[in-house]
Amino acid sequence: MVTTPASGLASRQLCQSCHPDHYVERGVCISCHRGNPASGRRNIAHQQSIAGRYAAFTLGDTETPDR
Repeated sequence: MVTTPASGLASRQLCQSCHPDHYVERGVCISCHRGNPASGRRNIAHQQSIAGRYAAFTLGDTETPDR
C-alpha cells in the first residue's frame, strides 16, 4: 500500500501486478524506482521511473553497486 501525501489515504500499489517483490524490507517500489504505483497503464506507471541498474546505489554495501 502507498499513502498519498495529499489525501493521506492508502492506495493499492499496482507495481506487484506485473513485477515480483524484491527488497521489500526497504519499503515500497517508489522509494527506489519512483514511477507511478497507482496506475495499471504501463506508460503512465513507468513515467519518470528509475531503472534498477541506476537505483542499485540504494542497496548500500553490496556486490551490485561495487560492480
